[in-house]
Amino acid sequence: MSIVGILAGLAIPNLRTMIYRARATEVAGDLEVVRVAAISYNATQNAWPAEAALGVIPGVLTDFLPVGFSFQDAGY
Repeated sequence: MSIVGILAGLAIPNLRTMIYRARATEVAGDLEVVRVAAISYNATQNAWPAEAALGVIPGVLTDFLPVGFSFQDAGY
């Protein structure tokens, strides 16, 4: 029983680190999607999208984002 406890004690910090890294990768991926959408918008419209409030994607980018993409569902 004590061996299982020791092994669990070693695994829990590694699990937390992996969860944090996975979350950071998810956030970076979402930002990359928005970056590519802004570049695509610029390529077709010859202008950059207007600024929007913090945490809000400019409405003109909706046609360039994947279907159902939203920051509100992400939880950050």
